[in-house]
Amino acid sequence: MVIKHIGLVILLTLLATVISTTGIQAEVKATLDRNPVRVNETFELTLHMASTPVTRPPLKGLPKELEIVRSSNFFQSSTINGKTNVQAGWRFILKANLEGIFTIPSFEIDGQSTQAQQIKVLPAISSTSIGGQQDAIKLTAKVDHHEVYLQQQIIYTVSLYRAVQAQYASLTDPFLEGAILERLGEDRLFETDINGVRYIVLERRYVIFPQSKGDQVITPVVYTAEVSDGSRSYSSLGRLRSRTKAVSLSTQAIEIKVNGRPRGILNWWLPATDIKLTEDWAPKPIEYRVGEPVTWSYTIKAEGLTATQLPELLPENVDGLKFYPDTATSTNQVSENGITGLRNQKIAVVPTKAGFITIPELKLSWWNVKKKNAEQLLIPARTVTILPALAETIRSIAQQAPTNIAEISEQKSTTSLPEDKSISGIDNQNITVSSTDDLDAKLWKMLAIISLLLWLISALVLTLRNKNSVLKIARKPNITPSEITTFNDIKKACKKNSASEVKDALLQYCSSKNKLQTIHSLSALARLLLNFSDGESKLAVELSNLEKCLYSQSNTKWSGKLLLLSLNELRVVNQASSKSDNTNDDLPLLHLTDRH
Repeated sequence: MVIKHIGLVILLTLLATVISTTGIQAEVKATLDRNPVRVNETFELTLHMASTPVTRPPLKGLPKELEIVRSSNFFQSSTINGKTNVQAGWRFILKANLEGIFTIPSFEIDGQSTQAQQIKVLPAISSTSIGGQQDAIKLTAKVDHHEVYLQQQIIYTVSLYRAVQAQYASLTDPFLEGAILERLGEDRLFETDINGVRYIVLERRYVIFPQSKGDQVITPVVYTAEVSDGSRSYSSLGRLRSRTKAVSLSTQAIEIKVNGRPRGILNWWLPATDIKLTEDWAPKPIEYRVGEPVTWSYTIKAEGLTATQLPELLPENVDGLKFYPDTATSTNQVSENGITGLRNQKIAVVPTKAGFITIPELKLSWWNVKKKNAEQLLIPARTVTILPALAETIRSIAQQAPTNIAEISEQKSTTSLPEDKSISGIDNQNITVSSTDDLDAKLWKMLAIISLLLWLISALVLTLRNKNSVLKIARKPNITPSEITTFNDIKKACKKNSASEVKDALLQYCSSKNKLQTIHSLSALARLLLNFSDGESKLAVELSNLEKCLYSQSNTKWSGKLLLLSLNELRVVNQASSKSDNTNDDLPLLHLTDRH
């Protein structure tokens, strides 16, 4: 009987061991880290599983008001006293985008189902009370204009007022669909007193340039942090510590109205607060002489525009002058009024023939957003006198000098003494004088020839120096590749995501087209596209992003894949239009044929 009882105990023990290690499947469940939450806050949904997480479970039926921000899996195994404990599953970070009560449905995992549960989303708040102190933290946002023109600057300012200490703080950026947005300078940190309460204020400013017209919304900025709630508790080590709570504040969304270009403006668009156009010449004083270059520089200074938005101004071709433009320098200045863009262009001007020549005027049209009217800046035309090359002047003098000296000698020989036949022996005297004058004339000729030779040698040296300086300025001749090869180069550069190679390939294409040879920058190409598309062009936006990636100090993200996609879309549209109306070379990248 005892033996039977002992056998039964052993059997039950073995069965319990097997069940504890392999036989029973753990419960699948879903948990929330907190409930309720507020609009624009994030919270954590955890799905606990019995097996190792491999494939992310689909959250079918999740309300669209709850946005999945990111997800990650976890797995932890531990064995204590022969018992194995496994913790595994998936964590989802969700964001509540709308106020209300929402149901997180049941999810089926490994043949089991989780329990459905509700979450309450409260309205967003811009201030909070901590430890009995009202408005201990406040968050505000404002814009300088609620109604603007297309591509006009908007200054967005967000201010965080904090009367308590905070840790693990973060502040999101505003967002406007399709717009160019940049941080404006460094954050400002200062103190202020409001109703007897001392606040530390963080002020952050942005500039926003909307790229599409219509009613639009700037999304809220969200601040999250952990702050002490004023209470204390003991840690597991017996130390007294302050309790903290999570704080999330949000600004209100800001609505703006973006107006398109006024009627009648097609080939240009520069919406700015103020623009100045100045010029300078070097060296000074200026002397225009054939073959000798002078430097013509002019600067565009635009308040309310970035340097990449400023156009490329180049003079028209003039008979008797050669223009060799250098690469323009572009910089941005930050002030209380936002961004001021500066573009400086230098051009080497080389006269090729003597005479009176008129240097053409330069015009810059822009839209005054304060006065709401079009204005025009002008560098007036100037007529200058071009002197002959130094070598030509010397050659002309050399041709005339011997004749003049011979004439002088002849005059001396014939007028040295008056003719008087009444005096005897006068013929012999005249012969003697004439011989002396001939000797002087020969001496003068020799001195003149030696001086002219030295003068010509000096002139030759100067002429060679001038030619070398002109050759240094002269550009290399453009090599005109086929359009197919050029487009393949652009494709390869985009697939490599190489910003510099894409820029070079695009500008090489422009140099191969007769009507685009004046385009020497990405911004000029983008403006041309905007002119042909009434101010809205995906490719122009991508070109702007590419230029910012190359030259902007901020870490601008750029995608060669998106640029190539926009380029292909433009090619399809333009090829269709060219077949219908027989256009030819009116737009860049219009008739490229990809046969590979």
